[in-house]
Amino acid sequence: VIAAIIDVLEELHESQKLEINPEIEALIQSLLPEIIICSKVKHKKTSTEALAAMIKLSKIFSSKGVLGILFTKLLAGLAGNSAEFKVGTVVLVGRLLYEHHEELTQEFIMEFSSVILLLLKDQD
Repeated sequence: VIAAIIDVLEELHESQKLEINPEIEALIQSLLPEIIICSKVKHKKTSTEALAAMIKLSKIFSSKGVLGILFTKLLAGLAGNSAEFKVGTVVLVGRLLYEHHEELTQEFIMEFSSVILLLLKDQD
């Protein structure tokens, strides 16, 4: 289901009909927990698809000049109750930093790194 929604968003984006508005942000916010959970399951195909969905989303947000919004929404996953959820968030953030490192300012990367380092101090 997630892949289908992402594909629809990608098609809308390619046809220049997608605007990042509060409704789209709410949709993304509702998808992110599922993507995070799926990124850490043991089934390789599911985790690969979750990662691909996150990369597609990031490219859409990046092309709209609002990649920071996606990072901020994803970072909320660090407040999750389980260690697996937090690890999934860190994995996805790390991958997006890798995918978009040339687009991000050093300050932005340092802020995110600080948050991740704080997480490492957490006992979960």
